[in-house]
Amino acid sequence: MTDKNILAEKETKEEVLFKKIRKSYDTASLRKKAEILSRILEVPLQHIRGCTYDSAHFKGNIENPLGAIQIPLGIAGPMSVKGEHAKDDFYIPLATTEGALVLTYDLGMRLFRMAGPIEVRVISKVVHITPMFPIEKDEDKTVGKFLNAHYDKIKRETEKDSTHTHLLRIEPKRVGRNFLLKFIYDTEDAHGLNMINHATFNACKYIEKETGAFFYLRSHYSGVKHHSLVNEAEGYGRVIKASGTVCSSALEFMGITARQMKDFCDRCIECGHAAGISSVNVHAANGIAAIFLACGQDAADISSAHVCEGRCEVVSKGKELYWECTLKNLLVGTVGGGTGLGTQSECLKIIGCYGSGKSDKFAELIAATVLAGEFPTAASVVKRTYVDIHNKYGRNKSKHLAGS
Repeated sequence: MTDKNILAEKETKEEVLFKKIRKSYDTASLRKKAEILSRILEVPLQHIRGCTYDSAHFKGNIENPLGAIQIPLGIAGPMSVKGEHAKDDFYIPLATTEGALVLTYDLGMRLFRMAGPIEVRVISKVVHITPMFPIEKDEDKTVGKFLNAHYDKIKRETEKDSTHTHLLRIEPKRVGRNFLLKFIYDTEDAHGLNMINHATFNACKYIEKETGAFFYLRSHYSGVKHHSLVNEAEGYGRVIKASGTVCSSALEFMGITARQMKDFCDRCIECGHAAGISSVNVHAANGIAAIFLACGQDAADISSAHVCEGRCEVVSKGKELYWECTLKNLLVGTVGGGTGLGTQSECLKIIGCYGSGKSDKFAELIAATVLAGEFPTAASVVKRTYVDIHNKYGRNKSKHLAGS
């Protein structure tokens, strides 16, 4: 008896049926899969079966679908914003399971609003991938020479399959026994990583065909889904700055002074640098992750998108506080990926950022939200109310949902 037959004999009828519909996307199959898996594992699977639209829409976003998770969704705002693309008052959707998070951002938005809108601007926008050509003989010279002579043809190869993919430049670099080509793109309103993988693969196949130089599509030099000090310094995704003033009334409401806040923040920056944190902020990752989950972004990109440098200054003769944050590696999209799914598209529509032509506005709103959350959190540490607030709002009492 073959190993395959032995394995088949060990499978129960339930497991065989599950395998038959494992890759199906229709709602009836998803419900059936949940029922079968529940019986096999003897675990109730009631809540993951809930989805308000046809699960066939999952195709292209997930494989072997089983159901949907439900993350609590909160709303913060209104937040007043003055950017090049975002100019108005906005309510911001935040998906999280962490108590006190939405409360913090909502409070910050109201406090900054007392002095006027948060100002935001996109400084730069690039996304890149860096394939490597291993150097066994003189591949660096061969590929480098070919790049200089045939850049226009290589550019056409990258752009031939997508109207959203625009190659800006290619930067060659030798690292040890590897010759790297850093392909740098503008992907318009798309997140873009899948697009530039495809585009760069086409270009490298063309280079390989013409020069005989073998390549690997990835080298880790672009730091995709990683924190990279090079990307932090040079920019990756969008570099975007948000700034605002905490007025005397807001400081009084929180029971602190501008000079107390300045002293605390400067000391945190000093200590953060000593720990190897090059871009110190209060908790930028919280707001970015909550918006990413709500609005259909690639959650793994928080690994780089969290990079945020914050600072504050005492202004108006000590009566007010100026605060700014610079996000250095923000990757977002308003088309493609998870943005077209039901709840995710609705959240993007709440802030007017669904579809083409909206990604810069979306990025501005993320940066403004990050800024809004920095002051109240830092202030609660200075006032020693941080623990009390989280005890009241963030400590989840023991609960057990029926059917779980």
